[in-house]
Amino acid sequence: MVLEHKLSVADGEGSLSLMVEKGGNLPLIKQKNLSLIKKVIYRSSPISRIEIAQRLSLTSPTITTSVNPMIAQGLLRELPAPREGQDAERAPGRRPVMLEFVPEAYYFCGVDLGPYQICYTLTDLTGRPASTHVSPYAGMGSYESTLDMLAEGIPRFIEAAGLPREKVLGVGVVMPGLIDGTTGKINSTFRSGWGGHFLPRDLSERIGIQVRADNNVRARIIEADLFDRTLLGDPVAYFYVSYGVACHLMIDGNVLYGSYAAAGEIGHTVVAPEGPLCTTCGNFGCLESLASEKAVLDQCRASLYYSRTPSILTELCRSPEALTIEHVLEAQRRGERTVEHILFGCIKYLGAALANMINLVSPGTVLIDGHIFSLEQNRARLVEEVKNHTLITNREQARFTFLPYDVYRGARGGASIAVKAFFLEDAL
Repeated sequence: MVLEHKLSVADGEGSLSLMVEKGGNLPLIKQKNLSLIKKVIYRSSPISRIEIAQRLSLTSPTITTSVNPMIAQGLLRELPAPREGQDAERAPGRRPVMLEFVPEAYYFCGVDLGPYQICYTLTDLTGRPASTHVSPYAGMGSYESTLDMLAEGIPRFIEAAGLPREKVLGVGVVMPGLIDGTTGKINSTFRSGWGGHFLPRDLSERIGIQVRADNNVRARIIEADLFDRTLLGDPVAYFYVSYGVACHLMIDGNVLYGSYAAAGEIGHTVVAPEGPLCTTCGNFGCLESLASEKAVLDQCRASLYYSRTPSILTELCRSPEALTIEHVLEAQRRGERTVEHILFGCIKYLGAALANMINLVSPGTVLIDGHIFSLEQNRARLVEEVKNHTLITNREQARFTFLPYDVYRGARGGASIAVKAFFLEDAL
């Protein structure tokens, strides 16, 4: 059975690795305990000290010595637990003190280096956006020129939002490609000459703020986990269709990188060996060459070139070179049969590839994201194609969530990797 609904995040307790309080490297143990305590508060607030101690099997003094400095810093705040029931206000006894993070204590900048544009966002600790901006970008600039643009654009964006630089704890930059999220090394990307560079180091030196970098879809899983809380069931698969196609995984609370940070590149799995050449990977008939937004646009441009009669698409866009995915979807929305035929042909390949992934991994949650799925008929077609190729057990168990198209979701993913790296996992 396929379900479409928003899903709540689990506490994530199963993925927490508890530290033993006695012996060993005490500073390291304290740092690890602090990180665990912050994660529990972040995911489950408001929460009491006793509940934190019980969940992590730590002593009350350990919790107190960890949270008191954060209260003094203004990172945490205390509030009384709400009373429940009709006679709540008259109930005897002192209500327990609950803890929650102050969302405005720090802000995080997310930058999405997409193929069409650069999206910026500033979020608070909980992912609530404080400011957003879209900047035109050709997508194929050199590494140095893009670095210069970011070094100028990020501080200007923060300043325009009215925030002092010291309130921004970190920056997260995301992009398509094989990006090592730990080191920030760009192993490979469709942008020529970018491979081998360490973007976090180079950009941080320019702007004076710590920087994290990762693959754009991998970051979207972290955003769904930390900010949107839409995960239920493990593993999690995030199927993303844009200029390229990817399907990244989160297993037991950890995103999968694989060797060379190449996990998740379903777009370059070959689905039709006699198909067209992929200019990114060099293979013939990979999923990206047949079913990405680029493939859709190439086929629709060919239709415009060879069309002998007026159509909705020619009315919307007379120049094939100026065609966008927005034109294509508007033509489909208005009943253009040729466009719908092209899109359904691409979705056939997408459905088969997603079904293969489901049969291989058997995910508990499948998040589906992409502009082409903003139309109901395309969502329904994908579900139908997936059902045609999945095992009966997987068909019944898989939970699908189509995410609303949001141009800033990738940028929020950038902010989420900064929250994870520089707040939840850092000792501050």
